[in-house]
Amino acid sequence: MRHIWNIFVRDLSNATKNVIGIVVLMGLVIVPAMYAWFNIAGSWDPYGNTKNLKVAVVDKDKGYKSDLVPVGINAGNTIESTLRANTQLNWQFVDRKTGLDGVYSGKYYAAIIIPENFSRDMMTLFSTHAKRARIVYYINEKSNAIAPHITDQGADTIVSQIDATFSKTIANIALELANSVSKYSSDSNANLYLSNLVTNLTIMSGNLSNGANQLRAYSSLLGSAVDLMDSANSIMQETGQDAGKLSSSIQGMNKSVRSVNDALASSSAAMQKALQASAASVKALDSQIDSLASGITSQSDAWGAEAQKLSQDVSTQAGRYDQAANSLQKLRDSVNQTATSTTFDDQAKSHLLGRLDAQISQLRTVAQDHRHLSTTLTDTVNAASTVKSTAATQKANLKKQVASVAQAIKSAQDDYTNKLKPQLDSLAASLSQLATSVSTVSVDLTSSLNGLSKINSDTDSSMADARKSLDASAKSLSNIAGKLDSLATTVRSARSGGLLSALGAGKNIDATLLANLFAQPVSMKRTAVYPVANYGSQMAPFYTVLAIWVGSVILVAMMEAKISDKGKAAVLGLGEVPALVGKGKPLRPETPGNMSYFGLHLREEYFGRYLVFLLLAWAQATLVCMGDLWYLRIQCDHPWRFFFVGWMCAFVFSNLMYALTVSFGAVGKAIAVILLVMQVAGTGGTFPVQMLPQAFQRIYPLFPFTYAMAAMRDSIAGSYGGDFWAQMGYLGIFALVALLIGVILRRPFVWLTTWFTHQVDSTKVY
Repeated sequence: MRHIWNIFVRDLSNATKNVIGIVVLMGLVIVPAMYAWFNIAGSWDPYGNTKNLKVAVVDKDKGYKSDLVPVGINAGNTIESTLRANTQLNWQFVDRKTGLDGVYSGKYYAAIIIPENFSRDMMTLFSTHAKRARIVYYINEKSNAIAPHITDQGADTIVSQIDATFSKTIANIALELANSVSKYSSDSNANLYLSNLVTNLTIMSGNLSNGANQLRAYSSLLGSAVDLMDSANSIMQETGQDAGKLSSSIQGMNKSVRSVNDALASSSAAMQKALQASAASVKALDSQIDSLASGITSQSDAWGAEAQKLSQDVSTQAGRYDQAANSLQKLRDSVNQTATSTTFDDQAKSHLLGRLDAQISQLRTVAQDHRHLSTTLTDTVNAASTVKSTAATQKANLKKQVASVAQAIKSAQDDYTNKLKPQLDSLAASLSQLATSVSTVSVDLTSSLNGLSKINSDTDSSMADARKSLDASAKSLSNIAGKLDSLATTVRSARSGGLLSALGAGKNIDATLLANLFAQPVSMKRTAVYPVANYGSQMAPFYTVLAIWVGSVILVAMMEAKISDKGKAAVLGLGEVPALVGKGKPLRPETPGNMSYFGLHLREEYFGRYLVFLLLAWAQATLVCMGDLWYLRIQCDHPWRFFFVGWMCAFVFSNLMYALTVSFGAVGKAIAVILLVMQVAGTGGTFPVQMLPQAFQRIYPLFPFTYAMAAMRDSIAGSYGGDFWAQMGYLGIFALVALLIGVILRRPFVWLTTWFTHQVDSTKVY
């Protein structure tokens, strides 16, 4: 413990012994706080400044006016007036070209275009062809990540307001009408008016029924006329079928004649061409046979001569190898005899005779292989002679067969030219004349049939259309008469059932109140659980925890994590490092734990230097939390818990950064940065974890950010049960992991880390 304290005091003294050192320490403490404060202040209330977002509004609505609604309606003007009074967004009222150009250029974040037929489409609600009115919305999603969602919300709000206003207007009109009916029902003459209405409805229904019956009579007369036309049409169809069969036969004959004529011409040309090609092919074949036979003869002669020469050379070489083997055999016998008669080393003798025997055996094997090769070459000479004689015999046979084929082809050409071709030409001329006559007859017959069919079809179609119109009109009149009868019955029943008194009871209806209820039938009461005052306070846990982590990364990047040998010697009170040589085990220069022989252990080096890192990390966390609470004035229900979480984060994060750095050197610093990047994206600091990709949802419980931010949120807005202390417990587990890496797992990696550091330093670059 004494060595740990001495290292801490010495490091603190060295860091503050001059002004520059103090300035650096102040910078290490202030920079992380500035990082957190700027981000929290920048996101304090971004949604309160949406009035600066420019959104173009283009009103092209031409309005609507009809017999049902004699007063002109222009919903586009109403929307524009409403938006001019709305300050949620910066509405810009421009023409279509300016609005679209502004969206594409980035001048406007979005554009809302009210089309020309907007009011007309809204009023189709009262027709049989209702059509949904649409507003065209353009959004520049490239400009910003959040702005499109804000402008989308603005556009949705406009649509909701239009729907509510339209529903409110319709409901108000209906209820005002109900009030008018209620007042009218209170009149003393209302019963007489209803009686007259029933009488008039009954008279109108009877007149319409009589008109429908007359139209049905006219339709029956047309039906009789249509039957007569159908009989005439049947006769014409039978005639047309016979004529059609004749026309089809003529056309088939015409096609057959032309097909035969074309086939004759094609066959004649093909025959002529085939005979000429056959004659040319036979001549070429005769020449190729001569050339092939000549080539085979010359190749066989050359092949046989070369093989004969090679056979003689190989046989001569085999004899030479036999002579060499015999010479070595004589030498072996002499060596054996000499070694037997003299005092010669038996081992040397056996070795020498073995080598000679092996060489003799190898020479005789080579000689035998050469004799086999000579025999094979002699067989090759005989094969070449056989090929030559066989080629001459086959040449004679082929020449004889080619001459026979040439004579047959010449006879076929003479017969075709003098006998068959003149007869084919005469037949083709006759068929061409017949095809022309058949085509003329087919055209005349088809024209006559088409004229008769057109007259019959037009007359029948006109009669059928007239009858359909009469039937449809009669049906419409009957339907209207039936509806009038139903209406008269309904009014009669209502009068007898006390409807007038019921309507009179509702004459004091508040139309405006009920119209508002119809426009928005459901309202929502919002109750905030753990309320937070503003967006900056909601983002404070993320940016505060992130700043404390960044501060720890800056500490290990700016400060030396390892103690030099000179510093270790000073702590031990042993003087300079060279004085230690020879007093104990050999020292490894600048290696962690290399002075354990003198009483300074590896764990003491770790905690002694870490105390400075911890002190600065606590200073960073304290300054960040103080600025959050008393400079930015974020909401915080439990300030001391907030400070406690900050100090705990400083301890865990600095310990983890320090352990990674002293254990793995530059690699450990890189790991710290990688963990920072992963936690920024994957711990739910800005978006709920459930909205992140599946991979982040799996790994986020493994990061300290998750529990640090949860504990800070509990400090700001309140906690549920023991959640706060549970989060702190989970965060403490990472401190144990850091100690495990820095104190226990560090020892096996000391020599590897030292070697890696020396290699990096030797590059003179890093």
